[in-house]
Amino acid sequence: MYKNSGDIIRIWRAEFGFSQKELAEKMFIEQPTLSNYENGKTQVPIDVRIKIAQHFNKDIREIFPEILSSINFAETTLGSSGNTNFDTTIFNAVKELTTEVKALLERINTSI
Repeated sequence: MYKNSGDIIRIWRAEFGFSQKELAEKMFIEQPTLSNYENGKTQVPIDVRIKIAQHFNKDIREIFPEILSSINFAETTLGSSGNTNFDTTIFNAVKELTTEVKALLERINTSI
């Protein structure tokens, strides 16, 4: 699992043979901005993530590793039977939110 979306952008860019300058131009951003995304110095905005995933014809869910990691953690933690570390109300709220986020990412992915 990648630490952040910048890792994924860097890997995809190298995989497709783009320099930072070339990809930045295609995304209408400055090269130093792309560098900051790749190095984890700046959060990658959602619209940029979507454009990059579209550009490389990748599944949009792949460029949201932070969200997917949190979902996996929540599912693992909350899915454990007998877990008494969470209040039932919190458990149900997080479980519902996890389901909604997964559905949202799926809708975004199928609409692009």
